[in-house]
Amino acid sequence: MRLGIGTNTIEPHLCHGPSDGIGVYTRELIRHFTAERMASVTPVYFPKLLQWAPGSVRSDKFFLPYPVLATLTNLCDFPFWFSAALVEKIDLYHATDYRIPRLNKIPVVATLHDAVQLNSLEWVRDQARAYKNWVLRAAALRADLVIAISEAAVPDLVEAYGIDQAKIRVIHNGISQEWLESLAKNHIEQILKKYGLTRNYILFVGTFQPRKNLGRILSAYEALPSDFRREFSLVLVGQEGWKVDNEVAQIRSLEVRGECCWLKNVPSGDLKALYQGASLFLFPSLLEGFGIPVLEAFASRVPVITSNITALPEVAGDAALLVDPYNVDEITYGIERVLVDTKLRSQLIDKGCERAKELSWQRSAEKTIEVYKELL
Repeated sequence: MRLGIGTNTIEPHLCHGPSDGIGVYTRELIRHFTAERMASVTPVYFPKLLQWAPGSVRSDKFFLPYPVLATLTNLCDFPFWFSAALVEKIDLYHATDYRIPRLNKIPVVATLHDAVQLNSLEWVRDQARAYKNWVLRAAALRADLVIAISEAAVPDLVEAYGIDQAKIRVIHNGISQEWLESLAKNHIEQILKKYGLTRNYILFVGTFQPRKNLGRILSAYEALPSDFRREFSLVLVGQEGWKVDNEVAQIRSLEVRGECCWLKNVPSGDLKALYQGASLFLFPSLLEGFGIPVLEAFASRVPVITSNITALPEVAGDAALLVDPYNVDEITYGIERVLVDTKLRSQLIDKGCERAKELSWQRSAEKTIEVYKELL
C-alpha cells in the first residue's frame, strides 16, 4: 500500500517546540506504518506563503499554501494542483490535520479530531473565522471516509460538518510503549532540578486556550488550604495560545508567591520526567476529542483528575477521578481527596497503567490500515 500523509504538524521548519496532539497522532501513525511495513509512506505538506523549505526537507509538498488551494477548489470545483504528481506515487491520501485536499482519482481519508472550530466559536481564534469554517466544512465533505478519535466526537462531527455518519469510523488514539517505561529516579531528579522544581507538584499539560479551563484550574488550586499549597506547587506545561490574558495574569501572580511554575518549551524527554515526578495530573478540560495527556499520565503512573464530559470519560474509563469541570469546588475537593487518600491514589495509578496498555498506537495503526482497505 502506497500512502500519502499530511505532515504539516510535524515538519520541523513549520513547527517549533513539542508536537501538539495532532502532531503526536501523525508521527505515531507514520512510525508504526513504517516500522511494521504496513504501508510505504510519502510525507506531503503544504508550504506557507513566502517561506522556503531548507534543502534537508525530503517531504513532497503541494504547490501553494492550503488556504489558496482550498479556496480555488471550493470555488471552481477542480482537484488540488499537484494531484497529478501524487497519483503516480500513492494509492490513498490521509489528511490528519484538517487540511483535506480533493485529489484526482485518489481516495482521501480525513481524521477530524473534534468540531471545536465550528461548534464552540467562543473558544477559537477570531482571525478569519468565517472563512476558515467555510473551508473546513467544504473540505470535510470531500473525504471519502472520516476517522473520529472517540465515539463522543461523532455526534458533533455529524452536526458541525454535515457528514453522513455512515462515512465515520471510530479509532481511539494510543500511547507509545516508551511512555510505559519508568525512568531512573536520579534522572527524574536531575530534570526537576533543571526546571527549579524543589517540592511536590500538581501537573497540567496543554496549550493555553479557553477550552483547557485554565481559569478554573487556577481558582481550584488557590482554593486549596494553605498547607496543601505549601507542600504542592502547580506546574503548567504549555505554550500560550489565545484568549487567556486573564489566566496568564493569574499565573504570574501565583509565580510571584512561589506557588506556580509555567514551563513553555519542554522537550519530549523532559516532559516524560515531569509526568513521572508529579504527585497528580490535573486535566479538567471543557472539551476534548480524545485527550492524549490523560494517557500520558496513566502510562507515567500518576493519578489523574479529569472531566466527566465530552470524550474524557470514554478515554479514562474508571481509571481517573472524574469531576464537573465547571465546578471549581468539585475540582478543589478532588485534588484534596487524591492527594490525601493513599488507597484511592494506588487504585487510580494501577487502573491508569492498565488503561494505557489497552490503548496502544500499534492498535490504532492496524485499525487505520483497515479503514484504508475499505477504499482500495
